[in-house]
Amino acid sequence: MTARSARPDVPLDQTWRLDDLFTSVEEWEAERAAIEQMIPEVSEFQGRLGEGPQVLLECSEALESLMMRFAKLFTYAYLRFAEDGTNPAGQELMGRAMAMQAMIGASIAFMRPEVLSLPEGTIERYFSEEPRLEPFLRQLELILADKPYVLSTETETAIAALSEVLDSPQMVYEWTKASDISFEPATDSEGKQVPVSFATYEEILEISPDVALRRSAYASFSCGLARYQNALAGTFATEIKKNVAMARIRGFESATHMFLHQQEVTPEVYTNLLDVIQAELAPHMRRYVDLRKRALGLDRIMYCDIEAPLDPDYSPEISYEKGAQLIMDSAAVMGPEYADIIRVAVEDRWIDRVDNVGKATGAFCASVYDVHPYILATWGDSMRSVFTIAHELGHAVQSVFAARNQRFVNARPSLVLIEAPSTLNELLLAQHILEATDDDRTRRWVIVQLLGTYYHNYVRHLLEAELQRRGYA
Repeated sequence: MTARSARPDVPLDQTWRLDDLFTSVEEWEAERAAIEQMIPEVSEFQGRLGEGPQVLLECSEALESLMMRFAKLFTYAYLRFAEDGTNPAGQELMGRAMAMQAMIGASIAFMRPEVLSLPEGTIERYFSEEPRLEPFLRQLELILADKPYVLSTETETAIAALSEVLDSPQMVYEWTKASDISFEPATDSEGKQVPVSFATYEEILEISPDVALRRSAYASFSCGLARYQNALAGTFATEIKKNVAMARIRGFESATHMFLHQQEVTPEVYTNLLDVIQAELAPHMRRYVDLRKRALGLDRIMYCDIEAPLDPDYSPEISYEKGAQLIMDSAAVMGPEYADIIRVAVEDRWIDRVDNVGKATGAFCASVYDVHPYILATWGDSMRSVFTIAHELGHAVQSVFAARNQRFVNARPSLVLIEAPSTLNELLLAQHILEATDDDRTRRWVIVQLLGTYYHNYVRHLLEAELQRRGYA
């Protein structure tokens, strides 16, 4: 494994094509200026929503147009920052986008309090009199559901204006990860040094069949984080205090109730899920770990061995081209429209798969309503990488279908359901490979990936949720 490259030195064909959003920073700046000019087109409706359904329709349409263009602007800045958080140009763009987000938020903060101040039955009458309001029904239903927690226009405006400051714990965390935290090289079983980063640890080193490399990488990763443990803990604690304060200001029983209200999930569902996992997961995990220890032939098993390949001698490399073809072939069962979206995503550089200094960790899919989604991942020539890309392409397909069939205001899914299409894509990929081979080692290879998916979604994430629950207790 070679040293990580700087972003300007990576192969262009392994990066995403952001020109589909803006061809230059100058074009982005021109759009930013144009969006700033659109803000009064929404704020001019302040104090007028009681005039009639036509005014509410015009305000809703102006707001949708403003937010659709801003979402594109913000996504470009975010992707530039995500591809290389050490680049001052990307940092500046992100800062300017966040400043504009605060400006817009303060300018449109009047809408929720004003809608909620209308006499009872007004919104229902508006919808009966103006059919063109129908696309905005869901948005207004959510506003009405927020009625007990919405503050005065002046207070909502002040909170929105402070959004950039209130988001600072998260941004400090992101900047620290991208620009400051570094790791010592790991050492493999042959004594060779291997570079360690967030991306390479998650996609390559954590699943290496080389026990010495895997454990050395884990030690390096842990030590690198430990150097920043107080700063990271401080940002986490500040984020918790902020959310607790915001929940109290808005009248929620707790910060947890505030978050669950936003996702329309009852506290009973949330607590039951975590309680069951905490009460009943341990015996199954102990059995799973014991099976792993025996399969790997280890005297003892460490945390960094949980996702090691069960067949260390069978971990064939797979090229991006072959992996992408497997994904495209597995999607054929969903029909030509579905499969064609995946083909275009692969061929038209929707995917940034290269590793470079400063690149964001993990993988994500960023949707851009009137363009197309973008996917960030780090390719590691492994089956895990194939499943990661398949997962993010599931999000991308859902995003494209939503944009084709819904207006911008209704195109984003609930976070509760958002992982369904991505997990489906992983299952399609696994089914396709399993049906195409009788080779036991290949089948075991794929099943291990599915176990990894289960562990990631149902164990790791729920343990993170338990950590949050205790943090907010």
